[in-house]
Amino acid sequence: MKNKNERILNVMFSKAGSGSISSKMALPKDWINSMGLYPENRQVIATFDEKNKTIIIKAKGED
Repeated sequence: MKNKNERILNVMFSKAGSGSISSKMALPKDWINSMGLYPENRQVIATFDEKNKTIIIKAKGED
């Protein structure tokens, strides 16, 4: 059975007119909904752990 909390996602890269490259990633909508994020409440805090190479995303205001 597929683990609903684990997905293989793609990182998208785009090149701006100035030549810089930016990246973004689409997250599953059910994860976003579960975090209580909606167009009116969409701020998150992202933390990068350089030692473990992990990214943690929390809804802003979540303890």
